[in-house]
Amino acid sequence: MAAYRVRSAGMRGLVIPVAWLRAQDLRGVSPGAYNRIVGTQRGLTIGLLNYARALHGVQLGVLNIAGSHRGLARVLPVLNLHLD
Repeated sequence: MAAYRVRSAGMRGLVIPVAWLRAQDLRGVSPGAYNRIVGTQRGLTIGLLNYARALHGVQLGVLNIAGSHRGLARVLPVLNLHLD
């Protein structure tokens, strides 16, 4: 379990922020209210709002934003994914 908010250049493994995560890159799993990956997400984020500039994994939440997707797939409710 991490602090109220977590900021990091890169995260690996299981990251559990109480409220929100902001990371350059994520490789692993992050359940939290707000997950913002400003680089590449490889793995799973579960939250109310999930954002990844480059998604290579799965986002589960109320609103999921993948900057690497185009058109309607960029912002999706419930599930957004890109599996390599």
